[in-house]
Amino acid sequence: MKQELHALFKFIYGVDGDGYMRIFSKSTQSGAYEETFFEWPEQLDDILAYITRHQFDRDLYFCPHLFSRPSASKQYAMRPLVLWADLDKCSHKNLLVEPTIVLNTSYLKEQALWSLKDYAHPSDVEVVNKRIAYYHVDEGADKSGWDLTQLLRIPFTTNFKYETPQSIKVIKSSSKNRYSLGDFAKYPKLEEEVSEDSEELRFPEDHELGDEDAEEVLNKYKYYLSPRAMELFTQSPTDDWSNALWELEMCLFEAGMSPKEAFVVSKDAACNKYQRDGRKQYDLWKDVTRAYKHVQNTNSVPITMFKSDSFRELITNDEAKWVEENPDISQEYVEWASSLSDAAWQYHQAGVFTILSTLLTGAVRLPTSFGTILPNLWFMILADTTLTRKSTAMDIAMDLLQEVDSGAILATDGSIEGLLTSLSTRPGRPSIFWRDEFTGLMEMVGKKDYYSGMLETFTKLYDGKFMRRQLRKETIEVREPILIMLTGGIKSRMIEQLEHSHVTSGFIPRFIFITATADITKIKPLGPPTDTIDKQRQGMLLKFYNMRKHYWSKPEAQKGKLDIPASWNAELTADAWARYNDIDTNRMLNDALRSNNQDVLTPVFDRLSKSGLKVAVLLAAASKLDDKVVVEEEHIIRAFWYIQQWRQHTLYITENLGTNSGERTLEMIRSYIEKNGKASRSEVMRKYKLTAREMDGNVATLEQRGLIARSGRGKGESYSVSGIV
Repeated sequence: MKQELHALFKFIYGVDGDGYMRIFSKSTQSGAYEETFFEWPEQLDDILAYITRHQFDRDLYFCPHLFSRPSASKQYAMRPLVLWADLDKCSHKNLLVEPTIVLNTSYLKEQALWSLKDYAHPSDVEVVNKRIAYYHVDEGADKSGWDLTQLLRIPFTTNFKYETPQSIKVIKSSSKNRYSLGDFAKYPKLEEEVSEDSEELRFPEDHELGDEDAEEVLNKYKYYLSPRAMELFTQSPTDDWSNALWELEMCLFEAGMSPKEAFVVSKDAACNKYQRDGRKQYDLWKDVTRAYKHVQNTNSVPITMFKSDSFRELITNDEAKWVEENPDISQEYVEWASSLSDAAWQYHQAGVFTILSTLLTGAVRLPTSFGTILPNLWFMILADTTLTRKSTAMDIAMDLLQEVDSGAILATDGSIEGLLTSLSTRPGRPSIFWRDEFTGLMEMVGKKDYYSGMLETFTKLYDGKFMRRQLRKETIEVREPILIMLTGGIKSRMIEQLEHSHVTSGFIPRFIFITATADITKIKPLGPPTDTIDKQRQGMLLKFYNMRKHYWSKPEAQKGKLDIPASWNAELTADAWARYNDIDTNRMLNDALRSNNQDVLTPVFDRLSKSGLKVAVLLAAASKLDDKVVVEEEHIIRAFWYIQQWRQHTLYITENLGTNSGERTLEMIRSYIEKNGKASRSEVMRKYKLTAREMDGNVATLEQRGLIARSGRGKGESYSVSGIV
């Protein structure tokens, strides 16, 4: 048997490539299932030994194609060298193309394989398999036995499904019958394949791709792309290229790209495995269209961003296009600030809304049935590296604000008492807590007693609550505080500091998070200022100055005093209230409640939705310096155009709360074991430079979480992902 299986598997998988062979089995005694992956062809002897060992106590199955990693997911399916069909009760004599191999799996039941002259794209193989199955379904063929990851019985083993076990026999085998996919054209296309022949999914000629290159396409969709998309586009994967490309394609389609646009971007992406391997662009196109159909059929979202949840768009594509084509003051600022440096454009959004919030909050407020809302906003900019220039973006905004309202920026390196003392002198006046390296403060909060309670204090100040702090010699009273925060830090360090308790306390939900990935191609050389830049800066300054003058001067104020706030109660139109409540309740909160992380996302989305309302008030007040602040539906649409972008960053942060260095080590070990199928103790210790004690702790944790399985002890100890032996 070993000799026959040896030849059969080489015939099915070929001898040129490598990957993981999947074997699935079911115990005849307990009924327990077991899935095992072996490296092909290195572990061929182990494969044959496994089959020999279990041929009389298990039902054994194999997958007729390899995987790029030990995971039975279609996205890891490698190019098959065969077609297959579960004929069931249909005789192989009825087939329109003579099969290469026919298996008899039980009484009058058969499975067939057709050998191909060359490896074919997995999607193309799946299409032809399905045509064969559906054509012969009335003759008894199983119409579910055509897809990738399909399992077939292993020849020369036993079928224990019946009362009398039956042997799996090869009843036909001919190495001469080798085909190309074109040889199966006699099988008619299915109705669902019509869409694949459409103009949208037909492999495009070069002139049909348009004149835009990858960077131009990415720039067009920059407001909808997750930060992860740019990371995947610019950085080569360290291990799993297939998963990285698939993830990028998911991000591109979720941003609203067409298949041709996604193809243009994927072609130049650092994770393009087809370019790496010197393969044809057609293969990449098939990969892109497969991802497109997956998104269309499942309404899925990028796994790394949203896991299994699906979050709906907050505004329509037409509304988003209208916002882009009709820029407001915040978009004008972003365009101007982006011309000054190579700072990530997302960071300039935080800068301009911090300016608007400072200039307007206190003078402008929104009365509601639940109380008065002040449009103060908190931003936290988190960067991967210094190349994203978060400090530069923050400095540009604060330099402008300093010229318009120099007293608004607080000292930010003192104690709680120092902060409260500063705020106590500014009742009803907006004050900015500006700290570039907020991560350091978070670390001190956890280590130093005199910072104890600082986060709770921040949270109360956000809500404008009266505070009294009793010191030894004095009492500090803070009335009508208006605190605005613009903070920054390194993303990985901040994620280590943040915990779920920071969500339940209300501290984290009050922030709008913004992240970005460094793009080396966007770095600008240092140079002198230009007249155009200076004129644009003066134009922005004049707009902000006029805004402050309008809202902070009472009509009867004499001598142009700017420190006497007028009372500007904003009001929403009926359409604006209806649109806001629909987004808030039916989209933001509803999606949070049905997510698999509702205890975190519900308070986060609730606050993010309220931030959207604050943004709408700011945009309405900034757009027209009139005797009333009227928030119309268009301001709600504009506001949630921003919230839709910021939601991406917020989700990334909340889904990775508390991922400290220890957790990252655990995940690296688990991923390494999964990638390799099995890893020895010494191998893992050497790779991650672990001591014996550290290794014992990591293994025990992963075992108790049910993530890995241990076999052997001492020097022979090895590990596999739980469920894979």
